[in-house]
Amino acid sequence: MLAENPPPPHHEVLLRQFAEIGIGPGLDVEAQPESVRQSLVRAAATGVPMLEQQLLSGEWARVVNGWRYPPPQLGRFGDDFLRRAAEQSLVGIAVNDPEESCYLAAFHDADGAKLSTGRYELRFEAGSLPPVDAFWSLTVYGEDRNLVPNPLGRYSIGDRTPDW
Repeated sequence: MLAENPPPPHHEVLLRQFAEIGIGPGLDVEAQPESVRQSLVRAAATGVPMLEQQLLSGEWARVVNGWRYPPPQLGRFGDDFLRRAAEQSLVGIAVNDPEESCYLAAFHDADGAKLSTGRYELRFEAGSLPPVDAFWSLTVYGEDRNLVPNPLGRYSIGDRTPDW
Protein backbone atom coordinates (compact mmCIF):
# COMPACT_ATOMS: atom_id res chain seq x y z
CA MET A 1 0.00 0.00 0.00
CA LEU A 2 2.83 2.42 0.80
CA ALA A 3 4.39 1.72 -2.59
CA GLU A 4 1.17 2.82 -4.32
CA ASN A 5 0.45 5.70 -1.93
CA PRO A 6 3.75 6.97 -0.62
CA PRO A 7 3.64 9.20 2.44
CA PRO A 8 4.75 12.82 2.19
CA PRO A 9 8.48 13.53 2.42
CA HIS A 10 8.18 15.00 5.93
CA HIS A 11 7.23 11.52 7.23
CA GLU A 12 10.66 10.14 6.34
CA VAL A 13 11.81 10.26 9.98
CA LEU A 14 8.77 8.28 11.13
CA LEU A 15 9.23 5.68 8.40
CA ARG A 16 12.87 5.17 9.43
CA GLN A 17 11.81 4.73 13.05
CA PHE A 18 9.12 2.21 12.08
CA ALA A 19 11.63 0.32 9.90
CA GLU A 20 13.89 -0.12 12.93
CA ILE A 21 11.21 -2.28 14.53
CA GLY A 22 10.28 -4.17 11.37
CA ILE A 23 7.27 -2.11 10.29
CA GLY A 24 7.16 -1.00 6.66
CA PRO A 25 7.04 -2.22 3.08
CA GLY A 26 8.73 -5.60 2.71
CA LEU A 27 9.62 -5.83 6.41
CA ASP A 28 8.68 -8.71 8.67
CA VAL A 29 7.66 -7.88 12.23
CA GLU A 30 8.05 -11.57 13.09
CA ALA A 31 11.76 -11.33 12.28
CA GLN A 32 12.26 -8.83 15.11
CA PRO A 33 13.63 -9.78 18.52
CA GLU A 34 11.07 -11.12 21.00
CA SER A 35 11.29 -7.93 23.10
CA VAL A 36 10.28 -5.80 20.08
CA ARG A 37 7.40 -8.13 19.18
CA GLN A 38 6.10 -8.09 22.76
CA SER A 39 6.39 -4.30 22.86
CA LEU A 40 4.30 -4.07 19.69
CA VAL A 41 1.65 -6.34 21.23
CA ARG A 42 1.54 -4.06 24.30
CA ALA A 43 1.36 -0.98 22.07
CA ALA A 44 -1.62 -2.44 20.22
CA ALA A 45 -3.34 -3.37 23.50
CA THR A 46 -2.91 0.22 24.69
CA GLY A 47 -3.56 1.88 21.35
CA VAL A 48 -6.84 0.27 20.34
CA PRO A 49 -8.76 1.59 23.39
CA MET A 50 -7.28 5.05 22.71
CA LEU A 51 -8.56 4.89 19.14
CA GLU A 52 -11.99 3.72 20.30
CA GLN A 53 -12.17 6.55 22.81
CA GLN A 54 -11.27 9.06 20.09
CA LEU A 55 -13.85 7.66 17.70
CA LEU A 56 -16.69 7.47 20.22
CA SER A 57 -15.92 10.79 21.94
CA GLY A 58 -17.82 12.72 19.32
CA GLU A 59 -15.47 15.67 19.67
CA TRP A 60 -14.85 15.41 15.96
CA ALA A 61 -18.49 15.87 15.02
CA ARG A 62 -21.08 18.58 14.67
CA VAL A 63 -24.35 17.32 16.16
CA VAL A 64 -27.63 18.25 14.47
CA ASN A 65 -30.90 16.74 15.75
CA GLY A 66 -28.94 13.93 17.40
CA TRP A 67 -27.00 13.02 14.25
CA ARG A 68 -23.23 13.44 14.23
CA TYR A 69 -21.95 15.07 11.07
CA PRO A 70 -18.31 14.26 10.34
CA PRO A 71 -15.69 16.99 10.04
CA PRO A 72 -14.82 18.42 6.64
CA GLN A 73 -11.36 16.80 6.95
CA LEU A 74 -12.89 13.31 6.88
CA GLY A 75 -10.70 11.09 4.73
CA ARG A 76 -7.95 13.72 4.77
CA PHE A 77 -6.75 13.96 8.35
CA GLY A 78 -3.15 14.41 7.20
CA ASP A 79 -0.81 14.51 10.18
CA ASP A 80 -3.60 14.23 12.76
CA PHE A 81 -2.51 10.65 13.36
CA LEU A 82 -4.92 9.89 16.21
CA ARG A 83 -8.04 10.83 14.23
CA ARG A 84 -6.72 9.27 11.07
CA ALA A 85 -5.89 6.00 12.82
CA ALA A 86 -9.24 5.92 14.63
CA GLU A 87 -11.22 6.50 11.46
CA GLN A 88 -9.24 4.22 9.17
CA SER A 89 -8.58 1.31 11.50
CA LEU A 90 -11.94 1.20 13.27
CA VAL A 91 -14.42 2.36 10.64
CA GLY A 92 -12.94 1.92 7.19
CA ILE A 93 -9.65 2.39 5.46
CA ALA A 94 -11.25 4.37 2.65
CA VAL A 95 -13.91 7.02 2.73
CA ASN A 96 -15.33 9.39 0.15
CA ASP A 97 -14.67 13.09 0.47
CA PRO A 98 -17.43 15.02 2.28
CA GLU A 99 -18.38 16.67 -1.02
CA GLU A 100 -19.36 13.23 -2.35
CA SER A 101 -20.80 11.44 0.69
CA CYS A 102 -22.05 12.31 4.12
CA TYR A 103 -21.66 9.64 6.80
CA LEU A 104 -23.92 10.48 9.72
CA ALA A 105 -23.85 8.58 12.99
CA ALA A 106 -26.21 8.43 15.95
CA PHE A 107 -25.30 6.93 19.31
CA HIS A 108 -28.30 8.14 21.33
CA ASP A 109 -32.07 8.05 20.93
CA ALA A 110 -34.38 11.09 20.85
CA ASP A 111 -34.42 11.16 24.68
CA GLY A 112 -30.61 11.15 24.91
CA ALA A 113 -30.33 7.52 26.05
CA LYS A 114 -27.50 5.48 24.52
CA LEU A 115 -28.74 3.25 21.70
CA SER A 116 -28.71 -0.41 22.65
CA THR A 117 -30.34 -3.63 21.64
CA GLY A 118 -34.06 -3.22 21.44
CA ARG A 119 -36.68 -1.87 19.15
CA TYR A 120 -36.34 1.57 17.59
CA GLU A 121 -38.40 3.37 15.03
CA LEU A 122 -37.08 5.97 12.63
CA ARG A 123 -40.08 7.59 11.07
CA PHE A 124 -40.35 9.73 7.97
CA GLU A 125 -43.66 11.46 7.46
CA ALA A 126 -45.23 11.00 4.03
CA GLY A 127 -43.33 13.08 1.50
CA SER A 128 -40.50 13.90 3.91
CA LEU A 129 -37.81 11.37 3.11
CA PRO A 130 -34.23 12.58 3.52
CA PRO A 131 -33.73 15.67 1.33
CA VAL A 132 -31.13 14.33 -1.05
CA ASP A 133 -30.89 14.17 -4.82
CA ALA A 134 -29.01 10.89 -4.83
CA PHE A 135 -28.54 7.55 -3.13
CA TRP A 136 -29.12 7.36 0.64
CA SER A 137 -29.30 4.49 3.08
CA LEU A 138 -29.58 3.74 6.78
CA THR A 139 -27.51 0.94 8.26
CA VAL A 140 -27.32 -0.29 11.85
CA TYR A 141 -23.94 -1.23 13.28
CA GLY A 142 -23.26 -2.67 16.72
CA GLU A 143 -20.66 -1.50 19.19
CA ASP A 144 -18.23 -3.90 17.52
CA ARG A 145 -18.76 -1.89 14.30
CA ASN A 146 -20.26 -4.91 12.53
CA LEU A 147 -23.74 -5.16 11.06
CA VAL A 148 -26.42 -6.01 13.61
CA PRO A 149 -28.08 -9.39 12.94
CA ASN A 150 -31.84 -9.22 12.59
CA PRO A 151 -34.69 -11.61 11.76
CA LEU A 152 -35.27 -10.03 8.34
CA GLY A 153 -31.64 -10.40 7.29
CA ARG A 154 -31.88 -6.82 5.99
CA TYR A 155 -28.88 -4.65 6.72
CA SER A 156 -29.74 -1.35 5.12
CA ILE A 157 -32.80 0.53 4.03
CA GLY A 158 -32.66 3.36 1.56
CA ASP A 159 -33.97 5.02 -1.54
CA ARG A 160 -33.50 1.79 -3.53
CA THR A 161 -35.10 -0.60 -1.04
CA PRO A 162 -38.06 -2.36 -2.68
CA ASP A 163 -41.41 -2.15 -0.90
CA TRP A 164 -40.27 0.66 1.34
